[in-house]
Amino acid sequence: MVVDDQEDITRFLIKSLLRFYPGREITGFTEGAQAMEWLESHQPNLIITDLRIPRFGGLEIMTAAVTHNPRVSIIVMSALATLEDFKNRPPITETVHYLAKPFMFRDLTQVLQRVLESEPESVIQGFRPISLLQIVQLESKTCRIDLDDGENKGMLIFKDGELLRAELGEMEGEEALLALLAFEAPTFKVFPALPRYVNGWFGSSSQFRGWR
Repeated sequence: MVVDDQEDITRFLIKSLLRFYPGREITGFTEGAQAMEWLESHQPNLIITDLRIPRFGGLEIMTAAVTHNPRVSIIVMSALATLEDFKNRPPITETVHYLAKPFMFRDLTQVLQRVLESEPESVIQGFRPISLLQIVQLESKTCRIDLDDGENKGMLIFKDGELLRAELGEMEGEEALLALLAFEAPTFKVFPALPRYVNGWFGSSSQFRGWR
C-alpha cells in the first residue's frame, strides 16, 4: 500500500513497485482517511507512507496497520529533518525503513532491498540445525538463515547449497558453525539471498569448502 497526498508521487511509487515486485497487488491512496478505511479489511505486507498527510497522518496509518499485522514492513517517507525526529520516537514495529525526500528511483530500490532482507521467506521451528543444513545442501538452495535459540542469534549464508559463512555474536567460521549446531530447538528464519547483500561473500571462496 502506498500513501502520499501528492498524486504524482503516489503514481511514481506504484509504477516503481510494479517493476520491483512484478505480479504483486499494489494499492495507492492520496488521502489518509481512505487508507485507514482500506486497512480495516486488508493486511498489506508492505506500506510506503508519507508522515505528513492531511487529517490522518502516517503515524496513524502505521499504527492501524501494525494492529492487524505486527510483521508488516513499513517505509516512511518525509523530509530528512522530520525523519530524524520520527526516528527518536519509540518504535512501532521492528521493520521500519526510511526514505528521505526528495529521492530518486535508485534510492527507493536500495530501501526495497533492505525490506526484502528483513522479510523472511519462511519461519521454521522443530528442526535441529544439522537437519536443516542437510536439506539446504540437498536442494542446492541459495539463502540466508537466521537462527535464534532464545538467548543467542546467529546467521548462515549459502550459495547453491554450499555453506559460505557462519556468524554467532563475535564468532565466525567453524567456531560459529559448531556453536550454532549445538542449538537444541532454535527458530529458523529463511531469507532470500539478495545479490547486493551477499556479493561480498559470493565473490570469495567458502570458509567451509568440502564441509558436509
